[in-house]
Formats: sequence, structure tokens, C-alpha cells
Amino acid sequence: MKLLLDTHIVIWAIMDDPRLTNTAKALIDDNAGECFFSAASVWEVAVKNSIPRRFLGIHAGDFTKESLQMGLRNMDVTTEHAEIIETLPYYHDDPFDRMLIAQAMAEDCILVTHDDKLPQYGAFVRKV
Repeated sequence: MKLLLDTHIVIWAIMDDPRLTNTAKALIDDNAGECFFSAASVWEVAVKNSIPRRFLGIHAGDFTKESLQMGLRNMDVTTEHAEIIETLPYYHDDPFDRMLIAQAMAEDCILVTHDDKLPQYGAFVRKV
């Protein structure tokens, strides 16, 4: 099963944060080699870190480096992904999360998240 990890899931895994559930850890471990982080997540980290007093605890470059060192694979953002966003129901207003949903749909992945709103998008989301 291909997994796309939500930004906060990647950050929690990198930082060994206790908010990362055992279920999330098991999914990542069980799907080694088929776990992805999105270029949209790198963009999200960079944007949020540029807001005064909003540092996420990791710089964008370190997010990328640490994700790759953990064995995650990069998923670039494509025009197809961007076009899918237009068709999504408006359950969530975060543009980064909407891109991750679009990527999961286009790439036949499961988006692993802790976000309460994202499961409304159905079978492409697994809340952990």
C-alpha cells in the first residue's frame, strides 16, 4: 500500500514526537519503501516558518533531508494534482491539505493524517 504522509506526521516522525501514534508508526514501518512525503509539505514548512513566531521546529531543507534519511520518497507536485483540487468538495480550507488529498487521489495513495477534517474525503484518508 502506498502512503502519503501529512506534513505533521512527517514532522512528528522526524522529531520522535509522542503525538505520533503507534498505529502511524506501524503503518510507516509496514510500508517501508512505499511511504512518501510531498513537495507541498516542504512548501508548507517553508511558508509557515516564514511567519513570525510560527516556526514549526524544523527548517524546510532539514525536513527534506531528514525525510529522505528516514527512507521516505519524495512526491513532486504536478499539474494533474493541481487540477484535481478544483473538483474537491470544500470540506477543508487549508490549501496544503487539499493538495495532499489531490495527490493521494491521483497517485492511488492513502493520506496518513491526524487531522479531524480530512477523513471526510473518504477512502484516500487514514486518520491515525
